[in-house]
Order: sequence, then structure tokens, then C-alpha cells
Amino acid sequence: MSRVMRPGVVAWLLFLVLVVAGLGWAGWLVWTKHQQAVARVAEIEPRHARLAGLLAREAEFTEQVADVNKRLSELVYAASVEPQAAGTDAQQRLRQLFTSAGLNLVSSQTLEPKVEGSFDRIPMSVRLDGDLAALQTALSGLDTLRPVIWIDNMSVQTGATAPDKAPRLNIAFSLSVLRGRP
Repeated sequence: MSRVMRPGVVAWLLFLVLVVAGLGWAGWLVWTKHQQAVARVAEIEPRHARLAGLLAREAEFTEQVADVNKRLSELVYAASVEPQAAGTDAQQRLRQLFTSAGLNLVSSQTLEPKVEGSFDRIPMSVRLDGDLAALQTALSGLDTLRPVIWIDNMSVQTGATAPDKAPRLNIAFSLSVLRGRP
């Protein structure tokens, strides 16, 4: 005797198979999304830790930035100072240094500023004459000037003198100062 299933039972079994298949597919979908989320968290976690470390050291960084800005203000003219004013101030400080060291100022000239990154380089040309001791004194004093005056080029030539006297030197400097750009 053959058993034939009733159409109602077949429908219920088919419905049950579809529900189980749908739940299996939904479970698989949730599991893959979970795995993707776990991988993404593992990828983001080191970045988050670095950012948290930076935030924890924010006060230290702020202090270091203030120190750098203070040091920069000692080395470079502020952006609020006009380039001509910075060149004139540097020239006056150089004249005072060189004359107090015993050198005679022959000529002094401020040239057109040049842009270098976030600074304006203001070149100056200075010609002097004097003896070697005065030049050494001036060079050692140049290191103490603030904002810093950079020696770009220096030329020293000896002049004609009597054999029993110290030789006179003709000195040409190419100097420059830096000014922050606005």
C-alpha cells in the first residue's frame, strides 16, 4: 500500500523548509556582518589608541608649541614687522656691533627680501675695514645678536700696509635676517 501525503501536509513541510532556510540565510548574514565588524574594530583600535595617547599628552604638546614659538621669536623677526623695518633694525645692530669692535664701516645696504618657505629672507651687504683682532671681536659678538643675523658669505682681503704694522683687512659680508610670513 502506498502512502500519499496530503496536500496540506506537503504545504506545511514546504513552508517549514522555507522558514528554516530563511533563518539559516539570516543567521549566515548576521555572522558575516559580525566578522566584518570584528575585523574593522581590530583595524581601527590601534588608531584610536594613538589618538587617545595624543589627547592624553595635549597639555605637553601645547607647552612644547609655546616653547618653540618663544624660541622662534628670539631667532626671527615677527611677521607683523615690515621687511624694511626688520632690515633697518638689523643694519643698525650690525653697525653698532662692528664699530664697537673697532671696524670702520665703509658701506651698508639692505637688499630686496626673498621668500623662503614660511619666511622672508632679508639680505644685507656690508663692507668694512679694520684689523684681524677687531674682526675676531665682531664675529664673536655676532653670535649674541637677537634676532639672529646669518652670515651668507664673507670675503676678507689684506690691504697694503707698512711691514712693521698689522695688515689692514678689507671685509665684505653678505648677511641676512629672517622674518616670519603672515
